[in-house]
Amino acid sequence: MSTLETLIAARALIAKPGDLLRDRLAVRRCVDGGLISTSFDDPGAVAFCTNGAVLRAADFNHGGQERWKNALLALVAALPSDAWRPLDPDDYPDTLANFNDNCSDADVIALFDRAIEAQRKTGTDISVFEKLLDCPREREAVE
Repeated sequence: MSTLETLIAARALIAKPGDLLRDRLAVRRCVDGGLISTSFDDPGAVAFCTNGAVLRAADFNHGGQERWKNALLALVAALPSDAWRPLDPDDYPDTLANFNDNCSDADVIALFDRAIEAQRKTGTDISVFEKLLDCPREREAVE
């Protein structure tokens, strides 16, 4: 599965109202109709945060670690401003969690749309790393 396919699948998991979570990777519905936190790979999971959706779409627990990382990096590259980009490239999961938890559902969906469009234009996963390396804040932190 490519980064593009992972992003599309993850976006589909959070596209409907109520599907996007804050502060939790995933939830499942209880017998009484309430929601309870669960693992992103729980077959009964009904809603996800950004990272939970990407973990699920990438099939992280079954060899999808590289797909997960590439998709998260594509999302970081598509963040709306440098203010959201991490100074340390290894902080990208926390950066996306912060964006997910502090922005509207529409902002999160728009982030996925930008990342998907960028992947469609380039057709390669390598462009994600090139774009991150070209980030002004990254260069300043290294210099």
